[in-house]
Amino acid sequence: MRERPILFAGDMVREIRAGGKTQTRRVITPQPDGVIGYIRERETWCFKGDRDCVATHELACPYGIPGDRLWVRETWRTRESLDSMSPSEIADAASEAGFYAGPRCPLKFEADGTTLTWGEQDRHDFGEWGKTRVSIHMPRWASRISLEILEVKVERIRDIGREPADALAEGISLRGDSTAAPFNAVNDFAALWDRINEARGFGWKANPWVWVVKFRRC
Repeated sequence: MRERPILFAGDMVREIRAGGKTQTRRVITPQPDGVIGYIRERETWCFKGDRDCVATHELACPYGIPGDRLWVRETWRTRESLDSMSPSEIADAASEAGFYAGPRCPLKFEADGTTLTWGEQDRHDFGEWGKTRVSIHMPRWASRISLEILEVKVERIRDIGREPADALAEGISLRGDSTAAPFNAVNDFAALWDRINEARGFGWKANPWVWVVKFRRC
């Protein structure tokens, strides 16, 4: 089993914690011209070449295989007295002070305002909550959410419309009447996808190939 980090925005963090998000789709890079199949012995996917590669090529999913784990990176804060320290410097200082397990310092998570502290003395010792720290800079010791990968597959992004329930599993909330809701979820997912990926050339209309990762909270 291997562990890898994965970034999620605040709204998706809330959906994961609420149990509403159990899948994520991520653009495959470089984009292939097509999929030949899965090579079980090497746990890789065989793709047709892209514009810069005529020959076929193999890729392993960068997020892992079933049984691997992902730890979630999200926007976070420490106390303001630690604002001048990097995550690694905080970890080193905590280790020197004898803290080896769990959060190395008081933490606040921007997605829902949840805090992890060391008790009532924390406010006195560390001051007010400090600057926002972006998700990409979250270290493993600060992560509060771990996910177990259940399944990995490859498809085009618009294939999600074949199984509207998958859009719901992406953390898209139901709206409208019950008969139309799953299809509304696909439309809402398409809009969300474009907000994140269209400017990069991987929008809904482009219909890029994506990794589909299904997971559950550990």
